[in-house]
Amino acid sequence: MNKYKLYISILLSVTLLWGAQGIAGNSFYYNGTVVTTDIIPKYADSHEFNSAGGSSLLRYGITAGVHATILPLAYNQMISSWGRPEGRFHIKDDWAGDNLGLNDEVSHLFVSYKLMQFLHFGYKSLGFSEKTARIAGIVETAFIVTAVEFPIDAYNPDQGMGLSDLLFDYTGIFLACLKISDSRFDDFDIKTSLRSMSYSGKNVIGSNSEDYDNYIYWLTYSRSPVVFGLGYGTDHPSSDVQREIYFGVGSTLHDLVAPVSKKAAKYLEFTEFYYLNLRFKLLDF
Repeated sequence: MNKYKLYISILLSVTLLWGAQGIAGNSFYYNGTVVTTDIIPKYADSHEFNSAGGSSLLRYGITAGVHATILPLAYNQMISSWGRPEGRFHIKDDWAGDNLGLNDEVSHLFVSYKLMQFLHFGYKSLGFSEKTARIAGIVETAFIVTAVEFPIDAYNPDQGMGLSDLLFDYTGIFLACLKISDSRFDDFDIKTSLRSMSYSGKNVIGSNSEDYDNYIYWLTYSRSPVVFGLGYGTDHPSSDVQREIYFGVGSTLHDLVAPVSKKAAKYLEFTEFYYLNLRFKLLDF
């Protein structure tokens, strides 16, 4: 499965959204842990936003609206790129046979990791409690990544259900939960970077090995504003894949701006997934 299929198929079920009401009950409140009044000043301090009854319709209205807007666009983009799930159920041989050197699987981990963080942040932004936002993020992310593999990919003649894809998906969710819930992981993150900004393919959605090769995935450690990284990528100098390990030194837009203006940096938090770096190849095999 393509590394960005999860992004374009994000939030597949509106029904799951409303299921969060059962998780949260009447305990909804805004506590400002993730999103401060600088980001949502209109509602953060209002009685309507903080009251259990008055805020429920607002929260569910916004979340349902976002889901309903993205759903048809995401699904249409997916089937236009990879075809409709109109075949017979089958499991693809994704461990050996795609000649991508686990680049696809690592991208699944990255996307699931970021999707879990995004959903947790989104629910918190709407005033859900920390516990509710975390549970809803886990459940919805797991639902999305599973649905993409089964039934969508499982019945797509050109795809097939990927068991290793699911394994890396769930690992990404687990790592995101560790970072969200345990302060010992505050300085660690998973990021990505492009091998070449001028890559001629210009495909965000990878369709061949060259597209996949243009992405490097990083386990990073931050001592702001400096970010150190250990990266994994692939190359195809011949017909066979070459796996590559990198060491990187760099930063993010958020880390670079934070020493100058913490307020401005807050609005750049969404860019932290991208790692600006100087990289050095340690190993290829």
